[in-house]
Amino acid sequence: MLPPREKSASPDTTTRLNAQIGGTHGLVLGLYLFLARPSQLRWGATDAEVARAMPGDALSDHPTFLSTRAITIDAAPEVIWPWLVQLGYVRAGFYGYDILENLGSPRGMHSADRIVPHCSDRPSEIRSR
Repeated sequence: MLPPREKSASPDTTTRLNAQIGGTHGLVLGLYLFLARPSQLRWGATDAEVARAMPGDALSDHPTFLSTRAITIDAAPEVIWPWLVQLGYVRAGFYGYDILENLGSPRGMHSADRIVPHCSDRPSEIRSR
């Protein structure tokens, strides 16, 4: 003889659980959208940087996404430029979080910690911008 079957959760219990899960998701999403997301869209940027026109702003009259992120580097442009021009894959890296850039990469990628001469070779018209 088979043991008696256990009764499954009643529809009321399932509905309540779904409502609680949905409410929790809604609360987390709401907190993210109103507390975390605004600071992510302007991470590091001052009010003046957010308000001023940036290169490329005129490319779209009605952009679907707006974000201004910035960092302040206490150095002259001629010191910073060699680091920027060598950015990229199969160049000197992205100066980001190497552990994230290497997810799923068998070879791995690492950001440079010095100026790499062969990665800084770019046409003069790019350097003059």
